[in-house]
Amino acid sequence: MKRESFGTRLGFLMVSAGCAIGIGNVWRFPYVVGRNGGCGGRCFSSS
Repeated sequence: MKRESFGTRLGFLMVSAGCAIGIGNVWRFPYVVGRNGGCGGRCFSSS
């Protein structure tokens, strides 16, 4: 089975930058919520 690879170096760089930005946002989200007063358990409730 042949492995997939990136067609260009630019494609690889764009995916790498996107992953780094996404991981940074996931890491930063709890800090921002806490700094702004938190959500008190209401952020993720379904009701």
